[in-house]
Formats: sequence, C-alpha cells, structure tokens
Amino acid sequence: MDDKAKIFKHLQDRLSAVSNERGEKLRDELGDLEKHVVLTRIFLNAEKEYAVFKKKTRNEA
Repeated sequence: MDDKAKIFKHLQDRLSAVSNERGEKLRDELGDLEKHVVLTRIFLNAEKEYAVFKKKTRNEA
C-alpha cells in the first residue's frame, strides 16, 4: 500500500471510530450526502498532506 492509500485509510478509520463512538445518533443525523461530503473532504485533506509530504521528501533527498 502506498503512502497516499495509507493516509486515506487512516483518516477513514478515524472517521469510523468517531462515528462508532457517537453511535446511532450520529448516523441518524447524517444523511448519505453529508457522509459523502465528509469523506470527500477527508480525501482532499489527505491529498494535500500527501503532496506536502512528497515535496518535503524530495527536498530532503
């Protein structure tokens, strides 16, 4: 698994953990569209972090 996939997986796991902690109430409050928006934002943040990480790694090499 490459770094990008690892970052996204980690963020997805964190979202799932928060969702599970809050239980059914959170799942009832969030509709499918909201869930997609949250996952999209997580993915975009992961993309940004990955780009910064790769740039920093290239500069160190």
